[in-house]
Amino acid sequence: MADVFISYAKSQHELAMGLARRLEEAGLSVWWDAGLRPGENYRIEIDEQLNACKAAVIIWTPDSIKSDWVIAEADHAWQLKKLVNTHVAEVKPYQIPKPFNQAHSVEISSHDAILGALRKLFNVTERQAETQSKAAGMYPRQADRRLLAPSRRVLVYGLSGLMASALIALIALYSINVAQFGTGTTAPVPKWTFSGNLFIGRPIPFAWKYDRDAAGQYNDRSILFELSSAKDDSFADSRTETYADGDHKSMSHINSIRWWRVRAVENSRTRKPISEWSAAVQITQYDSAYGRIRLTREVLVSVSNAEVQGPFKWLDAKAYRGFDIMLAKRIEGELARRLGIPLELVQKPVEWGKLLDQPRQGGADFIISSITRLEQRQRDFEIEFSDTYYCSTHALMYRVGMPNLPIRDMIRGKSVGVQEKSTNAILAEELLKGNEFQLVTFANTEAMTEALLKRKIDYAVADPLFAIAARFASLSGSDQLAFKEFKKGDFPPTLPVELQMQNYAIAVRAGERDLLNTINSVIETAKKDGSLTGLLIEATREFEDFHGVEHGAHGSYAPSDRPWECAQ
Repeated sequence: MADVFISYAKSQHELAMGLARRLEEAGLSVWWDAGLRPGENYRIEIDEQLNACKAAVIIWTPDSIKSDWVIAEADHAWQLKKLVNTHVAEVKPYQIPKPFNQAHSVEISSHDAILGALRKLFNVTERQAETQSKAAGMYPRQADRRLLAPSRRVLVYGLSGLMASALIALIALYSINVAQFGTGTTAPVPKWTFSGNLFIGRPIPFAWKYDRDAAGQYNDRSILFELSSAKDDSFADSRTETYADGDHKSMSHINSIRWWRVRAVENSRTRKPISEWSAAVQITQYDSAYGRIRLTREVLVSVSNAEVQGPFKWLDAKAYRGFDIMLAKRIEGELARRLGIPLELVQKPVEWGKLLDQPRQGGADFIISSITRLEQRQRDFEIEFSDTYYCSTHALMYRVGMPNLPIRDMIRGKSVGVQEKSTNAILAEELLKGNEFQLVTFANTEAMTEALLKRKIDYAVADPLFAIAARFASLSGSDQLAFKEFKKGDFPPTLPVELQMQNYAIAVRAGERDLLNTINSVIETAKKDGSLTGLLIEATREFEDFHGVEHGAHGSYAPSDRPWECAQ
């Protein structure tokens, strides 16, 4: 007879077949009705299989909850305490027919969880059989009964019965305590040694340490480690995910947020616990950012937390607005169309110094914030850039009234500010090699602009878009700001051409081909139909309206109808 009996509605033949194959791969024998139920002989066989199996898996679907056969088989398994519920996504646990909905149920797609439930049931069944065997051994052997006088038989049988009952009660109580409160042992508990709680595009690198010497009678080969997960830290729906024979295990294809714990168990068929469970940790794992978007219906976009980047990004009372945000929303719309589901764009502002590492760390599906695409950045942060959506150069900002000289002469002997970890900073460092001036770094452009207005620095190197935006900030100051763009002769000969022209692009985690293809498709379409330039003009006007100034009063961000191409 088979280990597992599968009950299902005829319309769910593929589901039953898939589950049966998975259970057989795990070493279990399976009986499942692959055809119709024609007559009395089949009914007898079904009863015999149900009586003999160790567990009966019921697949609850919209059809099976109405099937007399499935309900009858579930009742048979319920009476024998060998019922294991599974359900499809369309069926909620409370829709499972009563009283079978009192037993826990997992989705049929979670084959590993079903295997875990079966192993748990097998363990309980084997412990009960072991208990009954021990109890039977407490009675006098048949051959000894004839030697006992009638009065002594009553005494021996009575005492034996009491002792057996007491032993059964103690064993049952111990089993309940173990199941509900732990192993009751003083064995050491595994302790996590890995770090991180967010893994996108890579497996979870579970690792722990365990004092095997303090585990008593167990040696290395007799100990396994059981990894269990659940939706929340109560572990009410816990399932065994896998076993490991060492102190680490990589897990992928989780594609959700789950709580995890580990414990030592015997390397035997029963998998008897040796230790208590470790501390629980919450881990997020998705095989890709594209897959995470599909499953969570959210698009996480990180931008720098600078409050003003001209019309490309500025902060109003509610959220960030601007050209970069408009383009991000276009991408969200195209992702929703391709996936066929509604999506929500979630803005995640971070410090500029941490922005480029967000895709690799799993903090963002993509980043957009007037970022210059550089090969070195792709290597250092394991990211890939999209096609260029805007191109610019560098600018030297200064207070109105400063002499208009060649840039090298203007900055000689002066203090020059830059935003740290920016392409402007790289340019300034190269300029410093052939000139004498004081270089001052700032965390963001707002602080740098304020220092320039308050005469704490003489000049600042920034992108032209920041220089134009700084004019808006200077309206309430005592000085107005001006700027001049770097020309080819202003750059030091040691600066690579790649750094002279600033090609703005969107970045994703390296390997996210589906996501990157979607982004490039949006950019290419917007270039061809002219809407990319239109978005920039619209964002510029909104930015000017936000500051209450006349359109075009402080310069143009779209000097041509192809702003993604740099003038050489």
